[in-house]
Amino acid sequence: MRFRVIPVLDVKEGVAVHARKGERGRYQPVKSWLASAPDPVELARAFEAVYGFRELYLADLDAITGKKPLNSPLLGELSGSTSLQIMVDGGFRRLEEVEEAFKAGASRAILATETLPSLDFLSQVLKACGEAKVTVSLDTFEGELLAGNPELKNLKVEGFLEALKSLQVSQLILLDLARVGVGKGVNLELLNVALEKFDGEILVGGGVRGIKDLERLAELGVSGALVATILHERKVKPEELFDRKFTGWH
Repeated sequence: MRFRVIPVLDVKEGVAVHARKGERGRYQPVKSWLASAPDPVELARAFEAVYGFRELYLADLDAITGKKPLNSPLLGELSGSTSLQIMVDGGFRRLEEVEEAFKAGASRAILATETLPSLDFLSQVLKACGEAKVTVSLDTFEGELLAGNPELKNLKVEGFLEALKSLQVSQLILLDLARVGVGKGVNLELLNVALEKFDGEILVGGGVRGIKDLERLAELGVSGALVATILHERKVKPEELFDRKFTGWH
C-alpha cells in the first residue's frame, strides 16, 4: 500500500477542537478554511470532498478521558454521511466498548497505550475482532511512553514494541503528543526505533509541518501520516496531495 495522509478529528463535547501538545484542558474549537464552524460532520465531509481522503481518524476525547461513553450517535452520523473509513480512539477499556464502536460505524478500533488496560486486553480484542480491524497507538510525550498501566509504562517504547511481535498486530500508530499542533517536526529518533522493531504498517502522528515532511516519511517507508493543523491552516494544498497520490485515491 502506498503512503497516504489521514485527517484527524479530535472531538470534545461534540465539537471539533484543535489539539496542541496533549494539553486537552486548553483545546479550543477548530478554526478551519474547510468549514464555517467546528462541526465534526461538516469537516469530515470537507476532508472527503476537498482533499479526496478515504480514511478518517476520530479521537473522542470525552471517552478517552473517561468522562463519557463513546459518542456513538456522532460516529454513526460521520459513517452515514461520508464514505470515509473511520478509525476510532474511544479510550477502549472493555470489549463491549469496542463492539459498540463497530456497530456505530467504525472500520478500525484504536487501542492506545494511554488508556490500554493491559496486553491481555489487547490480545482479547485482537482475537475477538481480528487484526485487520485493530490498530495499536503507541502514545508518547517527547519520546517517553504514555501509559496508565504501570506495567506497560515500565516496558518503555522498545519493550512495548517487542511485546507486540507475538500479538500479530498489523498496524501501529506512532504518536508523540508533545509535537501535536505545534509544527515541531516529526520525532525521527522514535520513528527509527519503530521502523527497526515493528514489521507492520506504521502511521505517524504529531509534528508534520508540510509537504516536505510527508515526502520524507514516504521515503522512509512509513505507511501514512495523521494530520490536522496543516489541513485546517491550508499548509498543504489538495493539489499537492493529488499530485503525489497521498490522498488514498489510487
